[in-house]
Amino acid sequence: MFETAIKTTRNAGVVAWWQDENHYARVGLDAGSQCWYLQTCMGGSKSTQTFPLPTDFRWGVYHHFRVERNMGILKVWLDEIPTPQKHLFSDIIPALTPGVPGVFDESGNATFEGVTYTIGFDDEEVALPAEREILKGELLCQYELSFQLSGLSEQSVSGSYPIYVDKDNYVKAFFNGSTRMFEVTAVKKGQSLWRKKYSLSCIQTVYPDVKYTDFIEKNYRFSSPCLIDTLYLNRHDADHKSTFVDDMFSLFTIEYLQEGKWLPIKNQLVEIAAHPAFNRLSVEPVKAEGIRFTNKNAEDIQRHIYKLRVHQQFKDSYNFRAVRRNDKLYLFVDGKEIDEIEIQYPASRIGLCTGKTPVTYNGILYYHIEK
Repeated sequence: MFETAIKTTRNAGVVAWWQDENHYARVGLDAGSQCWYLQTCMGGSKSTQTFPLPTDFRWGVYHHFRVERNMGILKVWLDEIPTPQKHLFSDIIPALTPGVPGVFDESGNATFEGVTYTIGFDDEEVALPAEREILKGELLCQYELSFQLSGLSEQSVSGSYPIYVDKDNYVKAFFNGSTRMFEVTAVKKGQSLWRKKYSLSCIQTVYPDVKYTDFIEKNYRFSSPCLIDTLYLNRHDADHKSTFVDDMFSLFTIEYLQEGKWLPIKNQLVEIAAHPAFNRLSVEPVKAEGIRFTNKNAEDIQRHIYKLRVHQQFKDSYNFRAVRRNDKLYLFVDGKEIDEIEIQYPASRIGLCTGKTPVTYNGILYYHIEK
């Protein structure tokens, strides 16, 4: 991303991409024609697209230009809104060819203020089909990548390349639905260096959703559908702390939410947990969007329980973040650092990759970290 404020009464603008004098793309303001324009030059051959500006557009005052390059795509903003008539330009510059931004002034009377250059990109959403890869970004040694990955299933093997030099040199990090693991592999010169696995199994604490909860019914919703196999309840009554219940689960009818339907939990086994203050309910693994507890006794108006602990094996959506600092790679899942890995790779790009099932990447953010 490159942005600056421009004041001109003639012809000036921003260089969106510059390789050399015969290969560039630039956007500018032309007072003589009362327009803004995009000009590209490939192999010395120039092409210009012009777009009229509003009749009340003021010249001789500062206007804010912002240009974003994502591979071969350019997006242009003028005064914080998309440029008039056209905002997005596809395949007008080489997707993989490095270039630098800048400013230009055709007449020598323009001034520029507040120049900002950020190496990176921010994609709102990318829906990636099965068995696909996308490589993005500049060749860098210091950067950060993060995204929310959704649509995972027990057949999914999807994630990213936090480091990608070429097809024989990379680090791949992915969520494996069949093993319920987050896995990282390193390849150098076409040979596997190592493979690390991290369990995604964990215990989460959830609280009643007040929109669906009253004194008879307690409703717990998960942030994303997840595969669960164990529930934990405190044996102390929530309203009467001195009351200690042998089997708290026996007071309720228990159901789980799946694709909009409430279904009974089967094959229940209740026992005292490792800590005697809790009951543990082991169930056949189910994929659930939420859990509902309803008092069995219609005359029982006590809530009995408050927080619920859930053991989840895998879920549909995870947040991933990778930070490369030269020869160190830091990996985070759902905001928790899971490893700090020593690496030996030259400047690299990043990528997204899917296995047998399609997934969606939301809020993709990638940017250069200054030394």
